[in-house]
Amino acid sequence: MDRFIDEKEAARISGMSRYWFQKRRCTGGGPPYIKINGHAVRYPLKELVDWINGQGLRKHTSQHNPEPRQSQKTGKTTLLRRIVNGAERVQLIEA
Repeated sequence: MDRFIDEKEAARISGMSRYWFQKRRCTGGGPPYIKINGHAVRYPLKELVDWINGQGLRKHTSQHNPEPRQSQKTGKTTLLRRIVNGAERVQLIEA
């Protein structure tokens, strides 16, 4: 069974704000999500990780077609949590 996470956890994992997720649900361009009972928003963890990995890497802000990320997908994803300058950072690692 897929693991679903709430907006707060999705924001923490991705490094984006909760407001960013709320705005993207209205305007598009964000990761896929579901609504439970018509109001509880949840993000499938695997879909969120795939969406983040699919964003590509840019070398500068005016680059319109980012380079695809190079990774070998084995289906296992690990979240690495670390403290940087007093703030918790989360990094997605594919094994």
